[in-house]
Amino acid sequence: MALYRLKTIRLVNFHNFVDHTIAVLGHLFLVGDNASGKTTVLDAVQWVLSGGQDLEFNAAARVSGSREEGRTLHGAVQRRDSERGVINTARAVTYAALELEDEEGGPALSIGMGAELAHPEAQIATWGFMREGPLSEVPLLVPAEVPGALRPAKKEELRDALGKDRVYFQVGRYRDVLADKLTAGEHYFSRLTDFWRISKAYKQIAAQTQDHSQLLRKMLPKPDEEAFLKVSRGMEALAQIEDSLGGLREQLDYLRGLREHQLSVDRAREEVARYTFLKTLKERDLLSETLARQDSGLAAIRTEQERLGELVGQARAAVASREAELQDLRRQDREGLLEKRIELERDS
Repeated sequence: MALYRLKTIRLVNFHNFVDHTIAVLGHLFLVGDNASGKTTVLDAVQWVLSGGQDLEFNAAARVSGSREEGRTLHGAVQRRDSERGVINTARAVTYAALELEDEEGGPALSIGMGAELAHPEAQIATWGFMREGPLSEVPLLVPAEVPGALRPAKKEELRDALGKDRVYFQVGRYRDVLADKLTAGEHYFSRLTDFWRISKAYKQIAAQTQDHSQLLRKMLPKPDEEAFLKVSRGMEALAQIEDSLGGLREQLDYLRGLREHQLSVDRAREEVARYTFLKTLKERDLLSETLARQDSGLAAIRTEQERLGELVGQARAAVASREAELQDLRRQDREGLLEKRIELERDS
């Protein structure tokens, strides 16, 4: 079942309106003086959507106390006005039609109701129509006998233009088609029209009461005394429970505050631990750099020690070589010249 949204309202020869089209762009606000036709527009929409079932026209006037009874469809067709009287005194045809837009992008749906009054004392005849397509394509007005003038189409003319399967002379058949198209069937359609009727009845009661207690007394039967006492005691018990809950709420708020404080302390501790850890990492890095520098210096010292060791070894080897040479010279010096030279060097 498609979902539709109201897009256009058209009223032809309907009470205040000769031929008026209202575009509905999202929300619709009707503002105007009394008797300007605000309720007429709403009644026309309900008339089309309900097929006239359980409908009272302009109940707002009766509920507000300005009239003893609401406007009838008979009066809407005659365009009866409280100040100007009856405007349509002869044969009259009226239409209220809606264009519904498919929210899922499907074709538009045009629906409407028509009514005809042959003469002021005649019984009113009604019919409905439904077709896919824009409302502008529905010929609700046709050329009149006067050249250049237009008049509302009769039901036979509308049927000839739209087809027999789209115009319903029996309003009950129109309601059935409407129920299948817009609701989940006749049961839900009846519940919808009942809701409209009940809502108007509630509005009537509400308008005649001064406070909520009077409204409840009119709407509800007098309660059973025993049941009332049980409810009263139950309300008192609920009040006591509410008081207890108030104390528990205060305790809960205190615990929540304490919990928030604890969480704040935990977050502070986490921050301290995080900064301590970062400090330790920094100190470790500095110590590692210091150790690396010391290791580098120690390696240099060891290298220097090795070089000096090599030099000492070379010196010792040179001393040993000189001592060996000296021993050879001593062995070769048979006359003791070397010893004499050494003694002379000592004496000098």
